[in-house]
Amino acid sequence: PLYGGRTDAMKKPDTVADTYVLHFSGSVRGLSKGAPVTLLGRPVGEVTDVGLEMNSDKLTVRADVVIVIYPERVPRLGSESGSTNRKSRTENIQRLVNEGGLRAQLKIGNLLTGQLYVSLDQFPDAAKVAINWNEDPPRFPTGPGNLEDLQTKLASIATKLDKIQFDTLAADLHTAVRTLEQTLRSADKVLSHMDAQVVPELQVSLEALRNAMASAEKAMSSADKNLVAADAPVQQDLQSALQELDRAARSARFLFDYLGRNPSALIRGKQKE
Repeated sequence: PLYGGRTDAMKKPDTVADTYVLHFSGSVRGLSKGAPVTLLGRPVGEVTDVGLEMNSDKLTVRADVVIVIYPERVPRLGSESGSTNRKSRTENIQRLVNEGGLRAQLKIGNLLTGQLYVSLDQFPDAAKVAINWNEDPPRFPTGPGNLEDLQTKLASIATKLDKIQFDTLAADLHTAVRTLEQTLRSADKVLSHMDAQVVPELQVSLEALRNAMASAEKAMSSADKNLVAADAPVQQDLQSALQELDRAARSARFLFDYLGRNPSALIRGKQKE
């Protein structure tokens, strides 16, 4: 056979295919022929047709989506020996629908392009549904998909946005700007006050400090004159203090040199030579 592309030509052929029809009351825009059918995220089939059906009595229109499911892609969906037993497959599908809550729903595959696909997921709390296996093709039960949830959430967001009073927010913003302008004017007044009063007082304090330093220098000059005499008591005491300080400095230097060579002496004490 001649295939439409390399992907179709190289994929493993499926020898068994079960056809079902899905009814959706909402929009199926973005769902096209060839869209995947997944079971818990794994591809198990594909969409073969998307059409519309009108109920002339109720004057309603619904979307009919025809899909095929390849049982060989679902382990042990059929009998123990494989998936070729039609009766065994229908029984297992019916059990999944009734006991496992298996439902088909539309999901968004790509937010940018709006492409949809069919997802088979389990909803344990879903009500039991009896599939009419005499229909050709049988109708597979459907459930609400995330497309409806997304539309509901967007509508809720739009409603909340409509309730926001943008005029009041704009008025509050203008009020806040005016309050900020008043605060800045008050700050300018404070700075002007500092320039006029605080800064001159600081200059006076600095001048007093300079005067005190000058007095101290004079006192030190007088003390130096009294120390000029060689036999002055103050000079002798100063020499003795300097000698004592020199001896203490040498002792400290010896200690630091020893600790530099033997840092463990601080813990273990001085070792014997």
